[in-house]
Amino acid sequence: MATVDVNIDSATRDLEIDQADYGGDTTLSVNVGMLGSLTYLNITNPTGTSDELELKLVNDSVMNYQPSPYVLELQSGANVALSSMSGPDSVDMQGMIVQVSENSTLRFTPEMASTLHQISISVCIPIQSSYMTRPE
Repeated sequence: MATVDVNIDSATRDLEIDQADYGGDTTLSVNVGMLGSLTYLNITNPTGTSDELELKLVNDSVMNYQPSPYVLELQSGANVALSSMSGPDSVDMQGMIVQVSENSTLRFTPEMASTLHQISISVCIPIQSSYMTRPE
């Protein structure tokens, strides 16, 4: 399994990643930047690759700590396994919003699921009218 490190500088606020650029057994480790500058991470899959992208969110800065992008959006059929959010042990990890668009999937790995009691994550799934049913 290959790990690709993506380091964010303090000027980067938004980042879009095409899942197809990281095929196979690749783990994408995104360092959210000094002072947690990244506020929007969008993962897309316009080519429709079926490979799942493993995602780790990292912040190794203790100053003005933010553990993750404020918004993680999965679009265009992105298939993501969120495997960890890590940062300084002395700080709780809070506040990420995950938006899962139509035809995209989000899976929490067992490692990530075991830490969910320490983290506040809001998952938003858009409800389309075709998904809604009315009582007869």
